[in-house]
Amino acid sequence: MNSRNSLRTPKGGRGSRIISGEYDCDNLIEALRNELQEYGELLNLYNEQESAVIERKPNLFLAAREAIVLQFDAINKCRIRREENIKDFAKAVGQTPDSPLRGLIDSCADAVRPLLYALMDEVSRLILRTKRRAQQNQMLLARFPEVSAF
Repeated sequence: MNSRNSLRTPKGGRGSRIISGEYDCDNLIEALRNELQEYGELLNLYNEQESAVIERKPNLFLAAREAIVLQFDAINKCRIRREENIKDFAKAVGQTPDSPLRGLIDSCADAVRPLLYALMDEVSRLILRTKRRAQQNQMLLARFPEVSAF
């Protein structure tokens, strides 16, 4: 069996495998999917918060606010895991640990590259949407101070 076609874990790479000269990108895909899911949940929580403000339900507002804080913790953990996966992957493909993911994707199989680009773009879009949504909710709260007075 040719070593190029063998399955192995390179030195320094936790779980990054070489398959036919291309690296296994499953950990990167999973990390991006997890982050995407958590940002989607944050967006849902902002929707709940907005409803609580509009309906003038302080208890629901407080519950949503607490859930948003917890969700930021979950997002931070996902981000840290993604960054660790990127560093590990960069080392496995012979790049510096601070290499941006976009520059590493060429080391993945052709079949998964579009998925990685799409996941990265969607995470970026959701980050912007959640930031805008947070600003909108802050402006809404300014109009209904009695809801957030607790």
